[in-house]
Amino acid sequence: YHEIIMKIDLTETQWRDIEICLLMGISFTEKHSSIKFKENPLITRYLKTYDQIAEATDRKQNKCS
Repeated sequence: YHEIIMKIDLTETQWRDIEICLLMGISFTEKHSSIKFKENPLITRYLKTYDQIAEATDRKQNKCS
């Protein structure tokens, strides 16, 4: 299995929209899954992606300051 890393340019609004969708996906999955929150692989992936976006956004904002 080979994972492809993609780099794309999106506006801050688009990144925020993606973060919101990830949080909505986490909420929906938690409500409709019998797997505990911290043990759910889908939630774990969503949280990791959310954190990556948040960290990249913070780094970019600090660079521009």
